[in-house]
Amino acid sequence: MPFSGIIGHTEIIDNLRNMIDGGRMPHAVLFSEKVGYGALTLALATLEYMFCKGKKVKDSCGSCSNCTKVSRLVHPDIHFTFPINVSSSVGGEKRGDVEMFYPAWRSLVKENPYFGEQELYKALGIENKLGTISVAEANAIIRKLSLSSYEGGAKVMMIMFPERMNLEAANKLLKNLEEPQSGTFYFLISHNPERIISTILSRCRIVEVPPIETTVL
Repeated sequence: MPFSGIIGHTEIIDNLRNMIDGGRMPHAVLFSEKVGYGALTLALATLEYMFCKGKKVKDSCGSCSNCTKVSRLVHPDIHFTFPINVSSSVGGEKRGDVEMFYPAWRSLVKENPYFGEQELYKALGIENKLGTISVAEANAIIRKLSLSSYEGGAKVMMIMFPERMNLEAANKLLKNLEEPQSGTFYFLISHNPERIISTILSRCRIVEVPPIETTVL
């Protein structure tokens, strides 16, 4: 989705766009919101603008190959993680890692990008279970971002609900968040940032996302 497809949040969009245009995009950005405020749409529009091959004035083109891949959530240099449950399975198969849940994740984002944590669990088939981001997933994040970019540009890890990251996982990611490889970015989206350990928060540029009807940064 181009920036022009987002309702409200004009000042935040201007700020994000100016940081990208000026080469000042922070290596770690935390979008802090309440359910339904639109942080995910902002983050995805920002990624589309970052990766767009045919930018228009102040927006992505929305039609180049990169824009299409970002909008379909299949760009090879954009990775996603979110809380899952170690006892869950997909199609009767014991889960291996978060990528097994990508089809359900993509469907949910396309149907309702304003979802909350419980809606995520329902879509993943793990309702009534507590999701976590484990140290195994933290290791997977580091491994994915250590690889060369498939398309020669930026690499991004989007972490939904980082407040569900256990302490061991958070500590594993600290150095990577503080000193990422050049061209590597973390986008975090949280509904309860007060539950994220302070050392993670201190390494992020925090973007407070207000309700859609307001546009104050």
